[in-house]
Amino acid sequence: MLIVGTLLLLSGILMATTIFPHLNVVAVAGYLALAMVLLGAAAGPVLRWLARRQPMAPVAPAPVREIDRNTGACRHWPCCSRSPGRPVPDWA
Repeated sequence: MLIVGTLLLLSGILMATTIFPHLNVVAVAGYLALAMVLLGAAAGPVLRWLARRQPMAPVAPAPVREIDRNTGACRHWPCCSRSPGRPVPDWA
């Protein structure tokens, strides 16, 4: 990030002194460095504020039937043949 900032500063100085040859290079470098520091400091709060304005993630839908989280078995027997300790019906 520091390298990119330095390259932007140097290219800004080169552009400004090429278009306006009577400008003081040292003063232009100071003003551009100050502007980059101020913009960099303002970017953090602005990006945080924009991130809070994002919509909330959608809530997952509820399961169709209740599941016992300890065993993974269905609580509504005989609809589920995975219930432990219970016989599997003939029709399942």
